[in-house]
Amino acid sequence: SKVYEGPIPMPIGHSVFSFVAKSADGVFSNVTTVKYDLNYTGRCTPDEAVNYLIATLINDGALLDVYGHVNGLGGCYSYSCRSCASAGSRVYYMIDEFYTEPGEEAAATGTMYAVDSVALGLYKTKRDENGNFVFEMFY
Repeated sequence: SKVYEGPIPMPIGHSVFSFVAKSADGVFSNVTTVKYDLNYTGRCTPDEAVNYLIATLINDGALLDVYGHVNGLGGCYSYSCRSCASAGSRVYYMIDEFYTEPGEEAAATGTMYAVDSVALGLYKTKRDENGNFVFEMFY
């Protein structure tokens, strides 16, 4: 499975995490399983955060409409908020971008946005060389 060396966005809703730790000597721990429910809502809901992003992208001309159409492409973009991440005292709704060609499954583009759940700022998000989230003001 994927190696996580930085903060992990926590899925919204009911989740089960199973993980192992690996020491510097290459020794693995036993599998630990944790069940939890994340039902977090700041000044907006996750769906409202996605709608805010889409409206901003339309306003900036990056999208033509709420269906994710863009000039020159036959497919469309879509956005999904399924997790939260924290940095300092802030909690962010993490929004993943997907692109779908006609007749195909949606594929993640690797572009991630975040909405500050309290201040409602919109950020483009990536990870730094240490695996920590970097939030760059988008709008």
